[in-house]
Amino acid sequence: MNNKRIIGLIIGIAIFVLTFLLPPPAGMSVAGKNAFGILISGIVLWVLDVFPIAITAFILMILLPFYGVTPKLADVFKDFISPTIFFLIATFALTTIIMKTPLANRLTAVLFRMARGDSRKIVLGFILATALLSSIMSNVPTTALCAAVAITALQKSIPDMYKSNLVKAAMIGIPFGAVVGGIMTPAGSPNNIMALYLLEDATNIKITFLQWMIIGIPVSLLTVLVCWLWVVTVIKPEPITKETLAAFNESLGNLGPMSTEEKKVVAIILTMLVLWIASTWFPVFDTTLVALCGLIVMFLPGVELLTWKEFNRDASWDMILMIGGIQAVTSGILKSGGATWVVNTVLAGAQQWNPFVVLLVASTIMAFLHVLVPAGPPVVGMALPPMAALALNIGVNPVVMAMIVTVWANVTFLLPIDMVPLITYSKGYYTMTEMVKAGWLPTLFLIVFTALAVPFLVSLAGL
Repeated sequence: MNNKRIIGLIIGIAIFVLTFLLPPPAGMSVAGKNAFGILISGIVLWVLDVFPIAITAFILMILLPFYGVTPKLADVFKDFISPTIFFLIATFALTTIIMKTPLANRLTAVLFRMARGDSRKIVLGFILATALLSSIMSNVPTTALCAAVAITALQKSIPDMYKSNLVKAAMIGIPFGAVVGGIMTPAGSPNNIMALYLLEDATNIKITFLQWMIIGIPVSLLTVLVCWLWVVTVIKPEPITKETLAAFNESLGNLGPMSTEEKKVVAIILTMLVLWIASTWFPVFDTTLVALCGLIVMFLPGVELLTWKEFNRDASWDMILMIGGIQAVTSGILKSGGATWVVNTVLAGAQQWNPFVVLLVASTIMAFLHVLVPAGPPVVGMALPPMAALALNIGVNPVVMAMIVTVWANVTFLLPIDMVPLITYSKGYYTMTEMVKAGWLPTLFLIVFTALAVPFLVSLAGL
């Protein structure tokens, strides 16, 4: 066991013990105090990798009845299992079938041709391709896939990849595109799916697939544009020579016509998207139901886009268990009144603030919370219930606050400590300082933009 894990274990145990021994703060129930203690200790165990992700989730679930947050373990399992879990399972299948085909290469090749040899636009192509794929794929595999495509395309024509600003800009831009693109649809990230469940659990407000897209797509696309403009301003990719452009086209242009398998994948994705959007008007097309039906179709004889071995290998079961565990803990926080206590105590006086100021402060807090807690699901679980309660208390639509929380649970531009930027940072093409330089302005932009634009977009979506 390394030192980081030992320190994490000591801190986690200390929080468990102190949670049990210390009296609750004035106005907070014992169950609320214990629920928050369990969640905070769980975040410490996850961030410091003390146990495998799934094992930490089991620890939290066992502690809930032990600490009196829920009456018995059976109640924990009820909160653990939700439509969110099954929706998430099905979306992992989408990721797998896309990664099995050269669709990412085709999309990149189209954007390359549109760039017409402009290195700045080539960087935009990588960022935009990643963002579009991330709208229906989880951020981590999207980043890994698009980084691999970019490296394959670039290494055939750039002699020293580690000295190329084009490579550097692409490797910084790809994770930026992934985290921002994941905002576009509920299927873009486990954080989105979890936020939908927690918002409905806390406020009985249900966001449809189309309503989410009305909010998420404008936020995502405008942020992609800002990220691209600032990355190429700070990094300044070198011009493309004719020889380099020819090598790019050779590496990405020899894909041939679409295979039958690719056509099946596109047909399933488009059908699922249409039905998800149709669920706005036809409740029978429940988003989770559509996702599970799509999953089943992938295994049908004659379709056979997936084998169980492939799906079982690529599905992130530890992420599924992590989200289930967080759902169980946050349910305890809500039922015990802990979220309301946080709002009334920590943000006392916010009722007198201008709503824009409240949203600006909330967006700033969330931006830096993700830096401190470099994993999306714990950020959603810890922040969404109290932020939604705050919104209700001050007369702000809780959907606005939930969307701001979810945006920042996905996005991190400042440091490569979240798993998404770590994928390209670990390859050594850029330094941490260079990421900070490329990320501080998009962070500032998104803090202000979410506070200004999300209320309007939520209203536009009819929420």
